[in-house]
Amino acid sequence: MQHHFITLAVSRLKAGDFPAAARLYGLDQTAQPGLPAFLASVPAPRSRTELAATAIGQAGVEFSPLGMAAVAAAIDNGAARAPRLVHRRA
Repeated sequence: MQHHFITLAVSRLKAGDFPAAARLYGLDQTAQPGLPAFLASVPAPRSRTELAATAIGQAGVEFSPLGMAAVAAAIDNGAARAPRLVHRRA
């Protein structure tokens, strides 16, 4: 099954599609939630082999738990928002 997915991805996607998708979720920006944070790195693949690997989340693709939470929140809310630290007083 994975082989079919990779074949489909390589035949239909372009290198620029991956960073473009990351931008849709605000993952191209540096998170500044009030402490050092990393969201994700989704570089454009430089070869057909890297394109196949990128399509399944390999190659140079990196995500943090905060980055994945930001994606889930964007899907839930319909818009990407920068993560922020919320302070509550007891």
